[in-house]
Amino acid sequence: MPTGVLSIEMLLAALGGATYDRVAEDFGVTRTAVQKRVNFVAARLAASGAVEGLNSREGTSIRRLRKRRDEVEAALQPHEGQTPVALVVGEFKTCDRAPLGCRVWIRHMPDLPLRMPMKSWDRLVRQHGPMLDAWHEDATHRMRIAMAALVRASSECAIEVEAATLMLVSKDWIPLEGVHELALVEALITQGRRFVKPLRYDAAHAGGFANALLLDAGPTPLPMHVWSGFLPKAELALKERAMAGEQGWSLRTSEPMPDFPPRARYGPLSAFRVTKPGSADA
Repeated sequence: MPTGVLSIEMLLAALGGATYDRVAEDFGVTRTAVQKRVNFVAARLAASGAVEGLNSREGTSIRRLRKRRDEVEAALQPHEGQTPVALVVGEFKTCDRAPLGCRVWIRHMPDLPLRMPMKSWDRLVRQHGPMLDAWHEDATHRMRIAMAALVRASSECAIEVEAATLMLVSKDWIPLEGVHELALVEALITQGRRFVKPLRYDAAHAGGFANALLLDAGPTPLPMHVWSGFLPKAELALKERAMAGEQGWSLRTSEPMPDFPPRARYGPLSAFRVTKPGSADA
């Protein structure tokens, strides 16, 4: 069940008189998790003004919410012309084609597939084809695919996908631009190195960015670049320019991986320099 829907269900159960301990038992979570979820939904209700006179302080008290149960429950129901949506983030497992569309399966949601129109799924496959191909060929399960989807409930037993995207990640959930980064990320983790994995966000290509920044090799982060002959031409040009313009560590996937620079003696925390206000370096 999507996180937002689950939180609302917990609040509704508590409004009905169930204790936090009972709600936690029914939903298979801790009492603290229930309280945090209920408080979050209540605070959002107070901030939205959906329940007249409900303020943020009052919104976190389940006893006061129970006194206004009818108003709170009405505010949580979809209104005419509105379609509430929730965000689902999880590990993509598979997609089954069916006569009325696709059923997308997310790990830990074995009894509730996400419904997706065939055209929407085909468009997603076109956008992320190389990623899906690499994932299908990964017999050793060294990679995962993370899925983020905006969904809405079309009935009591059906959840439909409004929009979705996919991301290739390592088995340790480190984002990957492609298979060419996997060996570097795995080696950094195996050797216990401290590093940052840059993300390209809305940049057209990732070639101009370091594939990783090593934090424990000196006083400043060390750029680490991975060159692969299978990268698109535009990205290869950016990568070669970045490798030529920076003093750092580099790997060509057609060659053995070079050793990483040794750890600095003064420890990894000195990778970031902190200056006091008013000092010469501030």
